[in-house]
Amino acid sequence: MKVGFVGLGAMGAPMAANLLHAGHELSVFDVNAEAMKNLVAKGARAATSPADCAKGVQLHTSNPCFCATLIDRLS
Repeated sequence: MKVGFVGLGAMGAPMAANLLHAGHELSVFDVNAEAMKNLVAKGARAATSPADCAKGVQLHTSNPCFCATLIDRLS
């Protein structure tokens, strides 16, 4: 599944990493460009904005609670 993930703070970064680990194609965005580097090194695409992050994805989220549920269901 192609997923866009906005917000890579203390909760978002590990959730996004779990999506990558589960084999999903991931686009990421954070206002702090440094926050994207680790995920990009693991295969995520760095987006330039939330709108860019949403391009071509099947699911776009910035809600950590929703993502926790999604990760559980997709794993």
